[in-house]
Amino acid sequence: MKYLCKYNSLIDCKSVDLPLSKSISNRFLIANALSKRPIQNTLLSEAEDSVILNKIITDLDERINVGKAGTAFRFLTAYLSTLDKTFVLDGDSRMRQRPIGVLVDKLRELGASISYLEKEGFPPLQIRGNLLQGRELAIEATVSSQFISALLLIAPSIKNGVELNLQGEIVSSPYIDMTLKLMQEWGIGLEQKGNKLIVQEGNYVFNSHYKIEADWSSAAFIYQFFALSKLKTLFIENLSLKSVQGDSRTASLFEFFGVKTRELDGGIELFKIAFEKKEVELDMLDVPDLIPAFVVTAAALAIPMKITGVKTLKNKESDRLFALKTELAKYQAVVDYNDNQLVLSTSFVFEDGVLIETYHDHRIAMAFAPLAIFGTVVINDPDVVVKSFPSFWKEMNKLGLVSKELPS
Repeated sequence: MKYLCKYNSLIDCKSVDLPLSKSISNRFLIANALSKRPIQNTLLSEAEDSVILNKIITDLDERINVGKAGTAFRFLTAYLSTLDKTFVLDGDSRMRQRPIGVLVDKLRELGASISYLEKEGFPPLQIRGNLLQGRELAIEATVSSQFISALLLIAPSIKNGVELNLQGEIVSSPYIDMTLKLMQEWGIGLEQKGNKLIVQEGNYVFNSHYKIEADWSSAAFIYQFFALSKLKTLFIENLSLKSVQGDSRTASLFEFFGVKTRELDGGIELFKIAFEKKEVELDMLDVPDLIPAFVVTAAALAIPMKITGVKTLKNKESDRLFALKTELAKYQAVVDYNDNQLVLSTSFVFEDGVLIETYHDHRIAMAFAPLAIFGTVVINDPDVVVKSFPSFWKEMNKLGLVSKELPS
């Protein structure tokens, strides 16, 4: 399927809605499943990742396939290791290319019985649940924050808890911070001493009316649209600048593009400020999921950019470095990259009707859709957005970005 997108500037939209946070929902699902007093009927994210994880946990089968839900795979690898059963955990072809060895090694040190069914270090896995024993673990923190969050989430259910020593440069550290803050909010005793995280054995306890925030990672694409549009203000419901989500850094990052944020009752309001189109140099190691929206916005506004901390982008739903370079080249924007740096030149020439490949990656689809403000854009595989933002096209239509399905 393909969508033809174009912009109707006569539509004057005042507010948009976001999905609930996928990151918080996924952490809640694991913690609630481990709780001795789980709660029911909490509103969760409708993102595909969260829906898949919820379904799997609710109706555990011996053979589990998460498709392309990377967070679900990593969190389940840890969670299933705590259960007294044997499981086969698998995913789609892309998932089988995403390394899992670091997490498996640490779970084995805790007493888990996990074996690789095909290629060493990669899915699919056979997991024989076991009674895990707490101990001190050293883990390489340069690979994936999700490995660390997965271990942290199960730590309270492990005898004597777990002490994690994070080694090397920490990637996506706000996601680890979010996990720690949520665990404390949910009644878990823990301590942080520099790069040492000490989690006590305990039980998750929830407020019966627990409410999940809207998703800041999805908000980045609304900020992107607003930055490129002529809209003067826009209200986003159920977001707060005081969020536990690391991607709330979206608010400060988009000031480079003339977008300012103020907090109001029930949400935040975006408004425009003057800005200079000068070269931007940033380290985005902490917020890699914001890079597609940020880079495409910079390209469209002809703002040169150097971003470090991009090394995790190759192992996302797609190789996002390659995807950004290839698709922006269709607008004559030049992207060069190596293992830890992306450099964007200032050239950008909009060409009407360009076909954007999404590489089965929700964030690539959403990052390029706002370019329809300048003319028509064709998005291949538009339904891929359901992974994190199922109502994306609906909210874009509210903003005036009209999309229609093209015949095959």
